Amino acid sequence: MKSRYILFGIMFVLEDHKRHTMQEISDRLEICKGTVWRCVSDLSLFYPTTTRHGYHGGVQLLPKRKPDDLTDEEIEATIGILKKFSSEITAIIISKIRKMKKGLVDERKP
Repeated sequence: MKSRYILFGIMFVLEDHKRHTMQEISDRLEICKGTVWRCVSDLSLFYPTTTRHGYHGGVQLLPKRKPDDLTDEEIEATIGILKKFSSEITAIIISKIRKMKKGLVDERKP
């Protein structure tokens, strides 16, 4: 079986965001557990996954965060870093970041 089909199959199994054991995935796709481990390792470079060993172990695909899911603290920290670089472009970026989050005031100076 080609690796892209194996990766697609693993993603299909993991898309419910529940924890699945390596044995469960390998049985479902009819491949060996070593192949599942290698493919999960490759997938973890592109998709947020978590793996656990032991009795309640397995692999789980984590939900992706959207850029608008940033907390107020994360936005303020980003703006604080950008303020250290004084240029017209950073002022525009700060303004756009502040507009993304409702309730924050545009502090860009004319």
